Amino acid sequence: MKQFGDAIFPTLTPVDAVFNGAGDAPWHILIEADNYHALQLLQYIYPGKVDCIYIDPPYNTGARDWKYNNDYVDANDSWRHSKWLSFMERRLRLAKRLLKPDTGVLICTIDEHEVHHLGNLVEEILPETSRQLVTIVTNQKGVSQGRLSRVEEYALFCFSAEARVQSYFDDLLSPDRRDEKRFQTPRWEWLQRGGNNANPIARSGLFYPIFIDPKRKRIVQAGKPLPKGAEVPPLS
Repeated sequence: MKQFGDAIFPTLTPVDAVFNGAGDAPWHILIEADNYHALQLLQYIYPGKVDCIYIDPPYNTGARDWKYNNDYVDANDSWRHSKWLSFMERRLRLAKRLLKPDTGVLICTIDEHEVHHLGNLVEEILPETSRQLVTIVTNQKGVSQGRLSRVEEYALFCFSAEARVQSYFDDLLSPDRRDEKRFQTPRWEWLQRGGNNANPIARSGLFYPIFIDPKRKRIVQAGKPLPKGAEVPPLS
């Protein structure tokens, strides 16, 4: 058994393999390990070669269902955030060495407990990247967080200089040209307001027809509001 401070030399041991496909089909590896040790090992064969790294760290919320500091650092510990940052710093520095320096992208999810500390840490370790914080809606009803409820968490994106996001235009009318069956027909219901008050009775004067040119696939005109009590035909 190793004592604190003793050197640890991790190794990867093949456990099993699953073959699906043939020829030049892509292959994947699942590594089950402490993420720090796994990142250390990957340094030997993939430095500067990884396109994207996605990190879902502990949020340091004080939960006791995980081995990390959440279980043994008291919420009133004045060093609680510092210990979390030390934990993250070691892993982010390893991740930086793995990413492609020109097109690599790092994504890290987080919530409000450490989002500001993480932002400062990433700015220090990856100052050459373009950073953007994206909101992720996780519960539309909201989760109680003391005085206010929250509906979101966050994803912090760090783009290398030449990394780009492929844009995709969706006018909500034209069928998607991809192969997936569910994208082959327009989703007309996306044009209708949702919610308990989304009906002509509750929103008198705010329901009106929209005329679409099927050839040009453009909205050409909006009609007069429906009279109060009028039936709205189902969308198809």
